[in-house]
Amino acid sequence: MLTGPRSLDTFSPFHGHGFVLNHPKDIGNLGGPDQVQENTPKVQHKIDWDKELDGLKARDSELVNKNNRRRIDITVNVGYTENVDGVVSVIKRVVRETDHLIKDADAEFAVGDMDPSNIQIHVKPWCVKEEYWDAVSSLVRNLKLALFKEGVTYRSVKSNN
Repeated sequence: MLTGPRSLDTFSPFHGHGFVLNHPKDIGNLGGPDQVQENTPKVQHKIDWDKELDGLKARDSELVNKNNRRRIDITVNVGYTENVDGVVSVIKRVVRETDHLIKDADAEFAVGDMDPSNIQIHVKPWCVKEEYWDAVSSLVRNLKLALFKEGVTYRSVKSNN
């Protein structure tokens, strides 16, 4: 805990390394100003943009497979009072009935995190790559309407892509 007045000296390059300079004469105890500069760690934050771009391409290639399909990732947040199995069956029915989704592709449904106010249900169907945004829009709209019609108390329906 710091006591007394705080000076700018406490936030010197040595502060994070356990040295606190309370007075300019303390620099002399470390070997003089020239040595202080040599002992100061050099931190470089260079971003390798090629590596970052490769990472983004790898993530996108996970979502698009050889058959020109793209996976949609939707999360439905419902309250704890809801019957999770009933909600998942409504979601599966909506996925079967929604246009722009590939019917023969295996959609994934999973109960995810449970935070203090929500249970997350992850929905991951497939669509044709060129119809991605139409598929997402149709699916989110149809989920909202079906959950409302069934009386399901949902907190949100959102796309994670």
